[in-house]
Amino acid sequence: MHRGERNFLCTTCGKTFLSSGELVLHNRTHTGELPYTCVHCGKGFSCKSHQIVHMRSHTGERPYLCSECPKRFLTLNCLKRHTLSHNGVKPFKCAKCEREFSQQGNLKRHMVVHKNDT
Repeated sequence: MHRGERNFLCTTCGKTFLSSGELVLHNRTHTGELPYTCVHCGKGFSCKSHQIVHMRSHTGERPYLCSECPKRFLTLNCLKRHTLSHNGVKPFKCAKCEREFSQQGNLKRHMVVHKNDT
């Protein structure tokens, strides 16, 4: 694993993984196994971490606080994506007009202005 060798092979699709645990999680995409269930709504999940994040939609918990503003987020990735709006980094560039965006979703929303461009 530490050498980056992907020695764990999915016999269904041929994809390789660094660990047996990753392979087990991946295999659930083929089997449809959802061993983790939400106690509030019954929705199933293939891994525990997805269930935990989902549970926050019921509890309202947003444990990741922005240090620049009062916004809070469900996941660390959501907070990291939000932080781009404060530090001026705009990695998502429109290929049609060169406008830049801090979040991919904002670029996608912007693309409708080019819908009728040829």
